[in-house]
Amino acid sequence: MSSGKNGESGKYDFSFKMIVIGDAGVGKSCLTNRASKNKYTSDYSPTVGFEFLTFTTNVDNKLVKLQIWDTCGQEAYRSLIKNFYRNASLAIVVYSVENLQSFNDIDIWLKQVKTFGASSCKIFLIGNKIDTDEREVSTEMGIKCKNDFFFDCFMETSAK
Repeated sequence: MSSGKNGESGKYDFSFKMIVIGDAGVGKSCLTNRASKNKYTSDYSPTVGFEFLTFTTNVDNKLVKLQIWDTCGQEAYRSLIKNFYRNASLAIVVYSVENLQSFNDIDIWLKQVKTFGASSCKIFLIGNKIDTDEREVSTEMGIKCKNDFFFDCFMETSAK
């Protein structure tokens, strides 16, 4: 976290680096685009390497700059992603509730955060695509995972 800097959008009180990780196709880019631009698209276009987004928001009358590193989920690129964990304040591990394998791979992503990230990095678990009728991962499974692996936060959502 940085504070009191002069950023791209003017002055801000705090700056946080976030990394968004998880298997390919779980909706990481959809979530980051919804959060940063309030836009959603159903077109699937896999991220190659990473996408960097930045935006500011107001929290308790403080201007907060968020730097979001939206990473690719393909296994072939996982070794490259380890460099992006450095100095992250928050790692968001995303899985799709309609894809059990993406849920089973949470431990792989968590291990990378623990290995390459700062010890102070907060880790959130997000189950995405709750708008689906084809659910393979229950809310209870997500809650159990949060408790078993000591995630700092768990929630389910839909980028739609």
